[in-house]
Amino acid sequence: MMAVVAALILCVSVPAKAQFSDGKATAGINVGASLISMLFRAVDLSETGTFETSATPPVQLSFDYKVGRKFSVGAAFSFSHISADYNDPTLTPVTDTMLQNFSLTLNRISFAARGLWYYTDNDKLDLYSGLRVGLNMWPLKLSSTDPDIDVADANPFSEGLFANPVYPAFQFIVFGGTAFVTDNIGINWELCAGQPYFAAIGARYRFN
Repeated sequence: MMAVVAALILCVSVPAKAQFSDGKATAGINVGASLISMLFRAVDLSETGTFETSATPPVQLSFDYKVGRKFSVGAAFSFSHISADYNDPTLTPVTDTMLQNFSLTLNRISFAARGLWYYTDNDKLDLYSGLRVGLNMWPLKLSSTDPDIDVADANPFSEGLFANPVYPAFQFIVFGGTAFVTDNIGINWELCAGQPYFAAIGARYRFN
């Protein structure tokens, strides 16, 4: 895993090094923990059939640039995937909301801008809080082989949160930090309130 992280950071850092060589810019990759992904994996909708779920943790790519000694602005992109397969052959549908089987895939894609305020001002350790503001997209696909069901009518996501697949998303970065183990590479962590994750760990590259 660390080899993959290092390779991704290297791919980003090489072409950008010439443009951001003053130590003010950093790029990073993080893997986060999401409450919706954790809850989705814990759900079991069937007592007589099968219900299999999978959920990947949010993966984020970010770039930040210091505009002063204590403040930076940046951009972030994150992605996570959720899927489910449900099958209960004992059910005989009698309403348009009962499914014998279905397959569901749901992706959460996020684009955001963020600002960070730094508590420290040294080359070895960055400690910060901040705000992330952007858009979340939830492209969803629901399918069923049940011949008695109109999937469009039976879609439980036709109303509510997922009816509009694009909506604003906010995240307060309660506390984050980067400990640099070399002049360029650092270990990064964040604790947050909001989307797309409540905790994350990863690595950052500083352009010197």
